Amino acid sequence: MIKVVLLHADHAVLTPVRGTIPVDLNGEIDVDSVLELEDSVTMLSAPDGVPDEVVEFLGTAPVPPAFARSPWLRRHRPLVFVDGRCTVAGHTLRYERDYGVYVEDDE
Repeated sequence: MIKVVLLHADHAVLTPVRGTIPVDLNGEIDVDSVLELEDSVTMLSAPDGVPDEVVEFLGTAPVPPAFARSPWLRRHRPLVFVDGRCTVAGHTLRYERDYGVYVEDDE
C-alpha cells in the first residue's frame, strides 16, 4: 500500500486534482498548497486496486523535494495524470473524479 498525491498536468503546470494552486515539486509549498495536496491524496494497494508492480515501482520512486520538506507529505509520491491517464510500471492508470484511480483495461 502506498499513499500518492494525484496531480493533473496541463502545459507543464501541475495542480492537485482537487485543487487549483499550481505545484512545483522541486520548490517550496505553502500551507494552502499542502491542504489542496492532502485533499488529493489516495492510497493504492495491490492486488485488489492496482497491480503489484505499480505499488512496488511507486514505493521505490524518490519523494520529490517539495514533499520531503513537508511533515504531512514526506512519505507520499506524486502520480501525474495527463488527460486523465498516466503510465506506471507498464500499466495505464486512469483518474476520474467520480471513480478515482483505476487500471485501464486493455481493449
